[in-house]
Amino acid sequence: MSAKKNQIVVRKPSEGKGLPDVHDALVERGFKPPFKLDLGCGNIKTKDHVGLDIVAVPQVDVVCNLEWGIPLRDNCVVAGVANQFFEHLHRDNVLPLIDEIHRVFQVGGIMRIMVPHYMGPYAWADPGHRVAFAEGYFLYLTPERGKQMFNVGRRRFWSVEKLEVKKEQHYGMMLPVLITAHLKKI
Repeated sequence: MSAKKNQIVVRKPSEGKGLPDVHDALVERGFKPPFKLDLGCGNIKTKDHVGLDIVAVPQVDVVCNLEWGIPLRDNCVVAGVANQFFEHLHRDNVLPLIDEIHRVFQVGGIMRIMVPHYMGPYAWADPGHRVAFAEGYFLYLTPERGKQMFNVGRRRFWSVEKLEVKKEQHYGMMLPVLITAHLKKI
């Protein structure tokens, strides 16, 4: 699929170079900072959000591979959503992307992440899913868990403002199917 006329396309940076900053190009297209982001939006973009995705479908504003990073300057985002996007990343790229989100967010900004629960029937039904999540994953992003081995050396923390697990009836039992985490940059 080719990009639409007003889409910003971010190419892979050459060795030793960082991603371009698309802040000014977004402003030229009518977006007002601080921005709201919809990561991996596909064709279903959240209203008033900048849509970022690797696929150049019509709703996408910035065509980029988020596994390379977010092509924005520090502290220019106030809110974001990632609706069933993170499970499509390589597991080694999940935490670096969460750190990138932290970098571009303003203090107090809220990121809403929805991912399939690892025990649910949808976690591995899609052949494009590369990683599944337990609700405890998001607790490791908090400073309260900073003394645990996982967080040694971490400097970018979130507070978990809300953590929900949706359950559905499957195979004659209630199974967790979707985790929604509301993370606040601290």
